[in-house]
Amino acid sequence: MKYKISSLVALFFANATILLAGPGGPPPAGVPIDGGALLLLGAGAAYGIKRIKDSRAKTQENK
Repeated sequence: MKYKISSLVALFFANATILLAGPGGPPPAGVPIDGGALLLLGAGAAYGIKRIKDSRAKTQENK
């Protein structure tokens, strides 16, 4: 009996929160990737390549 009552209470609150929820807002606008983001991406890639080359040159010197 206690299980049935707690199940009914949980079901009531679950339905109440769904039914009382308002309509959702508009979907978020897409984030355009403009020149600034592409510039940062390119700079990061160039820096990564430089770090890899420096690391490889350092390991060649140690051998």
